[in-house]
Amino acid sequence: MLVGRSVLFRVSLEGESSLGGLFSGSGSFPAYVLGQDDVGVWITVETPSPGQAIPVVLLKWEYLATVTFDFIPEQPRKRAGLGFRRTEARTDKER
Repeated sequence: MLVGRSVLFRVSLEGESSLGGLFSGSGSFPAYVLGQDDVGVWITVETPSPGQAIPVVLLKWEYLATVTFDFIPEQPRKRAGLGFRRTEARTDKER
């Protein structure tokens, strides 16, 4: 759900001390999520340029206090009918 999104992270107090103040100061920071797994999210805080290496950080789930991002839900898909046709009600004369 987070991969490929710009996300606003807030690290926990434990995270701030473990990360050595790497993301402290403002309380929260924006980052781009490159990947996620059971351990945490792989993020970068720099804008990638084609052909240039960028620093990537693993931010462990246990270090996160909150994650905020914009979500646009998909429109419900219209389902095709089951093959039954609706017929108009017959009058007593037609029965």
